[in-house]
Amino acid sequence: MKQWSLGPDQASQALRRFNQFLREYAAANGLALIDNERAFDELDRPAFMTDFAHMTDEGYELLANVMYESLRRDGHLKGEASPRLPELLAKYRRNPAAATGRTP
Repeated sequence: MKQWSLGPDQASQALRRFNQFLREYAAANGLALIDNERAFDELDRPAFMTDFAHMTDEGYELLANVMYESLRRDGHLKGEASPRLPELLAKYRRNPAAATGRTP
């Protein structure tokens, strides 16, 4: 970001394009992909971020649980479902009414 003087919005757009490239590359080459961007789409990211690029301890716990569940779901790992993931997803799920300015 500093090297090219990108602001958070510009960096976010570049990251979205890069993530889309990764999705297409993985699909074209039969590779497994843990798509954290999609997993975090419905979440209130600022609530578990300390700045544009870094997370709180609970944010990293959320990331680890998303990765674990993806690997487990796709058969790359054996183990029990994470009991913590649903709690974290519920805690950080974005309120659609607040995001649009509408009330339920």
